[in-house]
Amino acid sequence: MRGLGFFQLHGPFEELGNVGFCFVILHVLRLLVGFAATSGRHFAHDKDRKKLASYAWYSCYYCVILAWGAWLFYVDKQWGQDMTRVCEWESIQSSMGNASSLHVYHCVQVAFYLNYLFAMVTGIDVKRKDQLAFAAHHVITVLLILFSRNWGYMRIQLATLVLHDAADPFLSLAKMIKAACPTWTWLPDLLMTSFALVFYATRWVLYPLYLVANCREDWRTLYPLDWTRVQDSYTFAASDKGICIGGVFFSYYGLAMLLLYALYVLHVYWGLFILFMAHRKFTGTGSGASSTGDDNSDDEAVEKQKTQ
Repeated sequence: MRGLGFFQLHGPFEELGNVGFCFVILHVLRLLVGFAATSGRHFAHDKDRKKLASYAWYSCYYCVILAWGAWLFYVDKQWGQDMTRVCEWESIQSSMGNASSLHVYHCVQVAFYLNYLFAMVTGIDVKRKDQLAFAAHHVITVLLILFSRNWGYMRIQLATLVLHDAADPFLSLAKMIKAACPTWTWLPDLLMTSFALVFYATRWVLYPLYLVANCREDWRTLYPLDWTRVQDSYTFAASDKGICIGGVFFSYYGLAMLLLYALYVLHVYWGLFILFMAHRKFTGTGSGASSTGDDNSDDEAVEKQKTQ
């Protein structure tokens, strides 16, 4: 990675330039993957082409980024050997170094989530039923990535991203196969089942019981008076440990905990949504098509019933 001279750790403007560079590269790759997936195929509607192009891109990205993040966490940094130390503060330079793979990974992930939001706003992606929740998830994740990087809590960042990315390849592959080969029903169903199992294992068990729990214990130890400490002489002030607003002190660690809790609320919401869609599918009370999260799946089912 030493040859990547562009990725150096300097000031905020250089960091913004690195993310912007990754944003452009990811968008070009997105267009190339989408073109390769849809070329030579006939589509009844343009939204079907858009679906396949998006799902093919996300399948490729999530598979690569999951392997990359797992390698960093368990092999390169070996942070996964002791999860009780995942909350430790570590110098940015010592954990990243110049042009290290962790720094490039950080920039790529920020650029990806920004590109995802850009695709949602501009209509490159198919509109989702849970678009507002999805946008909120991506904004919170970007903030958590940036804050943890600036505060030196790189272990929290990497562990959170790896846990989040663990289930996504199954979902994206299921959607891609369903869009490319509609007659193949067993393979998407198998992948969706795998997605649900991995989702609940990572986001309902490992995330709250190990990652958030360990972070919460360290937070209580390091900042026992966080969010209650009053300093009447300050309306607003900032230090290297936190900020004071209206006389109440908020540590950066405490603000990070708010972001972790917000992500867990979204995990619960999507987990309940998955259970609801599974109930519809197996009880026959719905078409089951909307389990992909696209807003037009139920409309397509209604149109088919009208034409029969």
